[in-house]
Amino acid sequence: MSNVFKSWLSASRPKTLALAIAGPLTGISLALFENSSINPFQAVLCILVAMLLQILSNFSNDLGDFKKGTDQLANRTDRALANGDIKESQMKAAIVITALLSLVAGISLIWYTDLTPTDQWILFLIGLTAIGSAIAYTMGKRAYGYNGFGDIFVFVFFGLASVLVTYYIQMRTLSWEAILGAIAIGSFSTMVLNINNVRDIKKDAENNKRTIPVIIGFVNSRIYQIILAAIGSFCWIVLILTYNSPYLAIPLFLLVLVLHAFMNLKQDEFMEYNKQLKYISLLTMLLSIILFSSAVIFATSS
Repeated sequence: MSNVFKSWLSASRPKTLALAIAGPLTGISLALFENSSINPFQAVLCILVAMLLQILSNFSNDLGDFKKGTDQLANRTDRALANGDIKESQMKAAIVITALLSLVAGISLIWYTDLTPTDQWILFLIGLTAIGSAIAYTMGKRAYGYNGFGDIFVFVFFGLASVLVTYYIQMRTLSWEAILGAIAIGSFSTMVLNINNVRDIKKDAENNKRTIPVIIGFVNSRIYQIILAAIGSFCWIVLILTYNSPYLAIPLFLLVLVLHAFMNLKQDEFMEYNKQLKYISLLTMLLSIILFSSAVIFATSS
């Protein structure tokens, strides 16, 4: 594997793609429960759009933090620009290309779906907003990720939009089950961001990056993590009872163990926070996979 490919693979942060896939996979699963069938092509496009938006967000985050000096201050050696593996001009080009690919994939999804003109325009505007938000997270003088709004972005686009748009594409309507699934995935995804921000709380405060943990403090950010876990778990438990699928509860037991470990971490345990990031991302992905498996079994037996 060439060093150039490794650098770009690292910059795309493949571990975060599990979290990106969880949203559309949840929407697909809930549609299967309701309709016993889905359009595979539309499902694949929804997952592709989610992955491209995640990569776009990662590239933009890398560039934004680099230009603001955040990564340099934190002595980050795992960022492509900060360690010199990728040039700033190359990253800017990659952001443009990834944004265009996201736009093309989104338009293709809308084009190949039998929607009313109003629905098409609404979904197109949601897509444009998602692309713009992914770029503006850390880039620009008014980057909202530096002003405490990153959590809202993750909850809305990784949870609400990802699940509900996918579900609507398949069903042409929404349901309370889909809303519960969207809130759950949004909550778990926001937990991942909170872990990242708690890990970087000292360096972010020094660089005037006002994340939620910087604003509310280390202790309160752990309480905030418990609240997010409780909201997501409650919504997921309701889905378990709705579909009578006890297997969906397995990741929740693991979540309790991971959350307990998180609560005992100190501020300077950098590597342990990285493990937490991986664990919560994989648990969120596992939730969606088990939900999908249960939906497939339900659809084939009905």
